[in-house]
Amino acid sequence: MVGNLKVSVVIPCRNEAESIAKVIAALPKEVDEIVVVDNGSTDDTARIAAAANARVIPESVPGYGRALKTGFAAATGDVIVTLDGDGQYPAEDTVRLVQTLQNRKLDFVSANRFPLRNKNALPWVRRFGNGFFTYVVNALFGLSLLDSQSGMWIFRISVLKRFKLVSDDMPLSEEIKIKAATNPGIKFGESPIDYRPRSGTSKLIPWKHGLLNLWFLLRLRGQQAYRSRTTRWSCFALLAILTLQAALTWWHIQDYFVYLSADVAGENGLAAWNWLRFGPGRLKFGIIPSWLASGTPGAEQYYTHHPVGFILPIYLSYLWFGVSELTTRLGTAVLMLFATVLFFFALRRIFSKVRAPFLILLVYILLPGTTFYGKSPELAVFSLPAALAAFSLFILYEFRPSYTRLVWFLIAVFLGGWFGWFFYFLPIAIWLYLLLPSQRKAPGRRTLLIALPVILGLDALLVLTHFYITSGGAALSGLMSIFGVRAGREPGIGQWFHDAFRIWNQNMGWPFVVAAVIGLILFLVQRKQRATWSLFTPLFLMPVLNALVFYQWSLHPFGFTFLLPTIAVLAGIFLETAVDQWRAAGWGVVGLILLGGAYISYLRLDYFYYRGIIIGRRDIYAIQGLAPQLKDWNVCLGRNEIGLNYRGIFEWYLKRPASSAPKCLDTAGKTAGFIMKPDTGPFYEKEKELFEEKGFKFQDCASSICVMVKNS
Repeated sequence: MVGNLKVSVVIPCRNEAESIAKVIAALPKEVDEIVVVDNGSTDDTARIAAAANARVIPESVPGYGRALKTGFAAATGDVIVTLDGDGQYPAEDTVRLVQTLQNRKLDFVSANRFPLRNKNALPWVRRFGNGFFTYVVNALFGLSLLDSQSGMWIFRISVLKRFKLVSDDMPLSEEIKIKAATNPGIKFGESPIDYRPRSGTSKLIPWKHGLLNLWFLLRLRGQQAYRSRTTRWSCFALLAILTLQAALTWWHIQDYFVYLSADVAGENGLAAWNWLRFGPGRLKFGIIPSWLASGTPGAEQYYTHHPVGFILPIYLSYLWFGVSELTTRLGTAVLMLFATVLFFFALRRIFSKVRAPFLILLVYILLPGTTFYGKSPELAVFSLPAALAAFSLFILYEFRPSYTRLVWFLIAVFLGGWFGWFFYFLPIAIWLYLLLPSQRKAPGRRTLLIALPVILGLDALLVLTHFYITSGGAALSGLMSIFGVRAGREPGIGQWFHDAFRIWNQNMGWPFVVAAVIGLILFLVQRKQRATWSLFTPLFLMPVLNALVFYQWSLHPFGFTFLLPTIAVLAGIFLETAVDQWRAAGWGVVGLILLGGAYISYLRLDYFYYRGIIIGRRDIYAIQGLAPQLKDWNVCLGRNEIGLNYRGIFEWYLKRPASSAPKCLDTAGKTAGFIMKPDTGPFYEKEKELFEEKGFKFQDCASSICVMVKNS
């Protein structure tokens, strides 16, 4: 007895003959009952335990969890203590831990092994596994355990009446702690213990039991969540959104590179392909957006205008699934889906009902810009999911502050800084938002005001250092030069708005824009909702900062991708308000906006996919057919009237470098020239004449491209 409590010790054993007698002998005399569960031992474990005055209970069904549950059923004490039979847990601490249970007025005490006093007690693989699973348990169930995998616990037997244990294997160790720690009727705590090297051979198979534990945790979390009606609706809403987004993303994802953004797909695909062929380390993790001849990595100039992290998803997609049009776009598509999941969870924190997040995300994925550019492997587009993910993690931290959530947000900011300069405007917007007087009591405000500039400054320093390593001082001067162009104040403000309206309409569609304008008015005038809705301020501010700094670049079609979440949120605010205020009529308005917006989006996508193309599909067939014949040939590309660069497309399909006219017209040797059809306009007639003056002879045409050949 310890105080007025009868103590039972339950020890599950399988082939622990070498150590079980020592474990039993180490138990204090105050222990009233020792129950050893023999779980199919083939040695003398049962005989030795019985000789040491333990009550031996046979259990033929194998499994750590099954043995423990059998022992719990057989125990007669007021308090149960669990131990392993291998001697790693301190049996002599039993009384101290029971006293801890009494003194702290707890129902359940889990013995914490960390930090380890004896580093040899656990191999590094198991130390890593314990840390990983403790983090996963805490993240999934909102706990703050120090050791989720400990096999020594002390608990009142009445605890077992409050929940049902399911697992028959290793996961029972984490199951019982989770169910005890999350039960409001159970007082849970942890207490430190010593931990020693084991005797005999371990029964734990790290990878097998690790996967078993992870699968069990995910199932348990899913079962708990599904019991809540609100959570069920959230799951259905998120599943519907992701299904629709995946379907729209998959539409045309395997098409040839012929669209307006295809030049970028070709160039960035080539950069990732070069990494695949030569290894990213050999290329200094730099971008060379042109085909590198075998054996000459680094021979061409590195692209040093933007951070290079956006190439990594394309490279990994190539590495795992092969090189194709699909895998070139897959990295962007997966990141967009991931960002949608995080954004949904953030929206669920902001809004009390599932309906608002569902409507916002429905508008977001129906916007033609999201559908078309959402799978484009362009650095600006990669910055969008990075920004959405960082914003979502910030919101999750604001609503439920914790050290873990803060760290994840700061990690997202650091990683996002490697995807593009455009991403930087999101953390800058968050920093400016935190300066508002209304945010003086915001969680972690002082920490974030210091950490965000430090992280962004470190990111920029590392990126610039990388540019210097790949290209020397010329990279920095080139970066400043291109920044001057992108930040230029041309065109004038009137022309800017004229051009911007055309791009807005193409990327968003007027029904959703109208809904967003009404939502903006509501955002400004609704005082009751202002405090909550103000959390969207950083998301709204990001595209504004982008346009102010990169004034000239902001008129690029990619420049408005950062406005897509803003339009969706504002439109969603209007739709949610309409339903709240007008009930059935409000649902009618929602239906009209969504159906009208979806139809306009379809029309816009028809332009993107079928009319807004650089070259035709027959041209791709022609390029692919010529590729094997051009092994020793030079390739010279004619100019484009609007200055559109399509070299990346040709190099991606030819698997060889190409040059642009007029410099390549005088190149010695066999040269294949590709020009736009002369009958397209006077500019291309002159281009054909220029090629002919340099000795090129007309050969054949496909749909948009003609081939000219020079033998010299």
